[in-house]
Amino acid sequence: MSKAEASSLPKKLDLGKRRLIKLLEESSSVKRYSRRLWTMTRRIQKWKNLT
Repeated sequence: MSKAEASSLPKKLDLGKRRLIKLLEESSSVKRYSRRLWTMTRRIQKWKNLT
């Protein structure tokens, strides 16, 4: 989470809730990159099968 994103969170959120929000955002990013990697792997496998 960037400083700008962190500063946009309500100041009244306790540290535990801020940490939870950060972890959820990181989890979302990991899922997104995992999907990309899976897609690229499938494309490579298909390409290998064609040659």
